[in-house]
This record gives sequence, C-alpha cells and structure tokens, in this order.
Amino acid sequence: MPRVGKDWSHSGVVSLYNSIIANGYKVLYLSARAIGQADTTKNYLKTLEQDDRLLPDGPVLMSPQGLVRSFMREVVHKEPHIFKACVLKEIKHLFPKGRFPFFAGFGNKDTDAIAYRAVEIPLHKIFIIDPTG
Repeated sequence: MPRVGKDWSHSGVVSLYNSIIANGYKVLYLSARAIGQADTTKNYLKTLEQDDRLLPDGPVLMSPQGLVRSFMREVVHKEPHIFKACVLKEIKHLFPKGRFPFFAGFGNKDTDAIAYRAVEIPLHKIFIIDPTG
C-alpha cells in the first residue's frame, strides 16, 4: 500500500523502537505475510522514516507459506496469531529453561496480543499501537 500512497505507519513508532534499542533491547519483526512478500516487507521496514530517523535493524521473520495460504489465514480467517504464536514458541524453546527471551510485545492488532499471551508475555508488557495511541 505505501506504493500507492497509503501509509500504515503510526506516528512516533520509529522513535519508540529506537528508544527500545537505546535501552539495550533487541527488536525482532514478525509478520504473518507470505515469504514471497519478503522483499517488499523488508524494504518498507528499512525505509520507514519519521523525524529524520529510520526503524532500527532487526531480523524479519515471515510465513514460509505461499501468498494465498497466508492471505487466507490473515485476511479471510483473521487468524495470523496462530502462525505468530507458533514462531514465538519455537524461539522461546531455543533458550535454556528459566531464560525468557521476550521482554515485551508490540503490535497493531488484537491478534498480536493473543500471540504474545501464548508465550506468556505479561499483559502489562503487551502494547497495541493503533491510530489512537
């Protein structure tokens, strides 16, 4: 959509993410979009500029499924959290028992909060960024 003039970014998100990095945390970008959209998604993240600042670098994880299956899951069935929760659980299991790799979760949809709760991120550390806040 940015190609046709639709900007989905939320005011202040670049500053927020850069503040997170400045405090010693790492950022992981997770999208339920199809792997075929990787170049477009990565380019969007690398070029999102607000107040002369860019989003911080971080790994971008995406669905290995094709465009149709990913679209159906996210748009038709409205269940991107199923994919995201699965990925987050796999990441969590890479760490030794007793080490929790996630400090907080940021998203722009209620389904993001569902995925974060699936890996036991506390509610007070889940932030949904929307046009109102």
